[in-house]
Amino acid sequence: MNRSIIVIAVIVLVVVVVAGGYVGVTQLGLNNPQATSTPTPTASPSPTPEPSLREQIRNQVMVYIQTNHADAATVLPVTSWTGGSITPEGLVGYETYQYIGDGWNVTIGNVVYYGIIYNVEAVYTVNGGVKIDWQGTVHNGEINQTSYTATLMSTPELARTEVMDYIQCNHAETGAFVPVNSWTGGIVNQGMLVGSTLYSYVGGNWNVTMQYPVVPDPIYTVTADYNSSGISITWKGTWQNSTITETSYTDNLLTTQAEIRDAALAYIVANHTEAAHLLVNFTWTGGQVDTGLLGSVLYQYNSTGWKVEIRNPVVLNPTYTITANYVSGGTTIAWAGTLENNAVNETSYAAVNLTGEDSVQEQVRESIMAYLKAYRSESAQFMENLFWFGGQTTPGGIVGTETYLYESKSGMFIYEWTLEMKYPVVLNPIYTVSANYTGIMTNIVAWQGTWQAGVITETIYSYTP
Repeated sequence: MNRSIIVIAVIVLVVVVVAGGYVGVTQLGLNNPQATSTPTPTASPSPTPEPSLREQIRNQVMVYIQTNHADAATVLPVTSWTGGSITPEGLVGYETYQYIGDGWNVTIGNVVYYGIIYNVEAVYTVNGGVKIDWQGTVHNGEINQTSYTATLMSTPELARTEVMDYIQCNHAETGAFVPVNSWTGGIVNQGMLVGSTLYSYVGGNWNVTMQYPVVPDPIYTVTADYNSSGISITWKGTWQNSTITETSYTDNLLTTQAEIRDAALAYIVANHTEAAHLLVNFTWTGGQVDTGLLGSVLYQYNSTGWKVEIRNPVVLNPTYTITANYVSGGTTIAWAGTLENNAVNETSYAAVNLTGEDSVQEQVRESIMAYLKAYRSESAQFMENLFWFGGQTTPGGIVGTETYLYESKSGMFIYEWTLEMKYPVVLNPIYTVSANYTGIMTNIVAWQGTWQAGVITETIYSYTP
């Protein structure tokens, strides 16, 4: 009986083992042609470690600086940090951490005790020079600023500085007027204009204005104007993240000998009106003359009885020495002067057998046109062979004021100069003058200014080719 039970148990055990082996082989695919291999499991990405306590304090302080100091916001946030504990080995009771990134150096120190107050200093440097120094404490997440000093430019100040540098580098003729050492001004419309901000700065006879929309990474629209002693410079363009785009530039600076020649003759027209009728419709020949002298330049020009010579040393912003002599028949004119910083100065003048042929109004007209030719040289191309007609146009019944209008047409009468002047009937009056050159539905040259006793003052000028 017992032997039969043992035999039966052995048989059952063999069946179970065989059956289990078959199931295992089937599951492994050894007996299943459609089975595939089990894919290799992919490792999960490591989670980003949470900032340490000091790193949290560092980040909180930097956000505080960026939020509360607009000048510092231009150099924040920091993109990456390095650093950690710099506590000297063996020092007990005080810990110091240091973090460095993008020009910033942040140190965090604290005494080791319950309820710790962390002493924090954040310093921003450029080329070894400290531009921002912030100091304060952090306790239980609360930041207390104890000091803040900064010599870093705000974004508008940076835009102003870089625009002025651009003007100086790209328009060498402005070198005598930039850089500017001191500026005043700032925001103009704070709280007044929604969505846009306007800044204005004044320094060294320059007026720089900039406007930009209140959006991230704005484009600044900038205008830089210089006005002093008859010199006018206007620059317009845009600034964005130190990228400057010039849209227009005009000046009345004398940068070539031909312009200097015309300026000297314009001075003669304005100050010696009896000679004005001899100073029109020039056809010049000449140019630089090789004198063989080092360090000096000579230019000579000739036209219908006139000979003009211009000498100058080869230096930055030189003084030009000018002579203008006229000989025709028995009439002679001898004029000498200088040009320095865009201003003509007379040193001598003499005339023989010279009789004025123009009226005072015609002399004013010729003086204004000569000024335009010299100081707004782009208008000279429209002054060939001018023939004027017109005269007094004072309305009837008007007493005490005179008005004159002159016109000169060209190009099948499509293009036209018009010059109007008004002045009070007093001794040594101030003439208010406008001169415009127009085409078909286009005002190409528009000039306004005054004339008094040979002195011309420009008030408005525009040129639209």
